[in-house]
Amino acid sequence: MKSSRYNIYHMQDDKFYIYHQLSSALIQVDKNLFESLRQSDIAQIETDTIEQLRKMALICDTSVEESDLIVAMNKKARYANQAVRMTIMPTMNCNFNCWYCYESHEKKVMTQENIATTIAFAKNIIEQQRPRQFIIDWFGGEPLMCFKKHVYTISKEIKKACEQNGISFKNIITTNGYYITPDMITLFNEIELNTFQITLDGAKEFHNKTRFMEKDRNSYDRICRNIELLCAGIKRPSLTLRLNYTKENISTIDDIIETFPKEIRPLITISMQVVWQQKHEMEKEIKLICQKEKLFKAAGYIIKDSFCAHTHSALSCYAENMQQYVINYDMNVYKCTARDFNDKRFSIGHISADGVFIPTPLYYKYYATPSAFENEICLKCELLPSCKSACIQKRIEGMQVACRKEFIESNVKNKVHTLVNRLR
Repeated sequence: MKSSRYNIYHMQDDKFYIYHQLSSALIQVDKNLFESLRQSDIAQIETDTIEQLRKMALICDTSVEESDLIVAMNKKARYANQAVRMTIMPTMNCNFNCWYCYESHEKKVMTQENIATTIAFAKNIIEQQRPRQFIIDWFGGEPLMCFKKHVYTISKEIKKACEQNGISFKNIITTNGYYITPDMITLFNEIELNTFQITLDGAKEFHNKTRFMEKDRNSYDRICRNIELLCAGIKRPSLTLRLNYTKENISTIDDIIETFPKEIRPLITISMQVVWQQKHEMEKEIKLICQKEKLFKAAGYIIKDSFCAHTHSALSCYAENMQQYVINYDMNVYKCTARDFNDKRFSIGHISADGVFIPTPLYYKYYATPSAFENEICLKCELLPSCKSACIQKRIEGMQVACRKEFIESNVKNKVHTLVNRLR
């Protein structure tokens, strides 16, 4: 037997803890056991304790190559995933024009013919593949700009097909939240659209400088009122409030805490995300971000995995799942929403009028290309379970991504520190 390569050895307040990055096991031990495991001196450990440690994955057989488990989990999630995820973009148009947005905001919408094609494609998958779960993920542009004709109609038909075939149905939307109304919420419940991601660009002052329209320079208040409507009206709501932070707005972002009544805060999951143009320069602010998250948690909100609570995933991102499709309004299909959809080089195929997916050669690249972590350096790294590595899209397109080991290590230390505090 040997100590797992993926153990994290942590000392806090003169106490000793061991955390496993794959199993998420966390135990407090005495100094002798702590040192025995750190030195992989298993002979010094009692037999009963060895069995307990083995069940938590803190030790394993000497012959085991632990990175093989991660590779196997990844392959299964990529090629044998029983959850089909269909991201649908009924329009690329948007009522806002955020400075960091990479989209072109074409004022085009999915035609009636393409609505029928999208439904036919979904039904073909449901009836022929019979997956365990079918997920619709609405994206844009702003999808609620064409709710009744597109989001409602397509969702209703796909939900019905899932019910007829005994398949679990899930309906998700990323929206700026501006157009939500009480009447719309009634229809949300009908189509089981109960999972939302809505973004605020910092507290009110900064948000309104980024998300505004000529006729409304205060979108903050309207969006926040609509979030309250969702919490009150949606059955079993799952609401993620994404807080985009920058070096300019981070100092005041916790002002958002008092925006929402205490009774609905347990329904709101906070996800703090750096605006991508400032990603590298904000990495050094990890302690400040963690402090902000703790303020939200103390005020009654849920905190989503982020800097301070990194978790292992079998996939580096959703694009690795070969049962995942991003469908544009014009029926061209992609693997990722962070794309220039005017550049058809990035398309993995299109959907024919009878609902059949016609792949391009790029589609097979996603099948054949190893995940980004499948290289000698990453496979030997003791932080592999906590590092999602680069996305497969960057690897396919030949982009070089720098190793962020120091940053990941800091994330893991913060996570273990947070978990230890919860034990008290």
